[in-house]
Amino acid sequence: MTLGHPVFDRLVDLVKGDLSTEQQAEIAAHIATCSMCAADVAWLEHMLELYQTDDSRSAPPVALAQVRNFLRRGDVLQSARQVRCIRAVLIFDSANPAQAIPMRSNMAVKRQFVFRAEELDLDLHVSVAGSKWIISGQVLGSDEEGWAELWGEMGTLEANTPLNDLRQFTLPAVTAGTYMLKVQLNDTMIEILGLEIGT
Repeated sequence: MTLGHPVFDRLVDLVKGDLSTEQQAEIAAHIATCSMCAADVAWLEHMLELYQTDDSRSAPPVALAQVRNFLRRGDVLQSARQVRCIRAVLIFDSANPAQAIPMRSNMAVKRQFVFRAEELDLDLHVSVAGSKWIISGQVLGSDEEGWAELWGEMGTLEANTPLNDLRQFTLPAVTAGTYMLKVQLNDTMIEILGLEIGT
């Protein structure tokens, strides 16, 4: 039996149906109790469905060759730079009485979270907008451009927005629920899984 979380490649194999019955059962048992891995599987299933239903046509071979030649010139790919994926860890939640700080009564922020992702911090604020909720935030410790994405429980992209010059973002209002927030910087993806909004 595997201890801890299955590696991402195993989750890919699970979604593709490339595991034995015993391996499937082992990972399924873990997913039933782990919202992080369950969110990864939901996202992978969504991506596989998009791939299988994609009926777009491939670019002509001449165009592909021109793009490859352009990328080779000037080392644009920089040795096929890989994106580093970091799962952020909650270090502050204003809903925790032990951590709560006084807020002015007219403040619209209902909850504040701070997540740590290695050398980066992500400061999130959740506020009420009628019957919906607005998530805003700021990446601290980076000057890279990027964007923020909010994914729903079924692996659907709910909202996305670019980061401004101060690495801040505000996503469109969403209903209460559990979400996955991803913040993409140049070569770093910060993931927050199981983000409960409006609970």
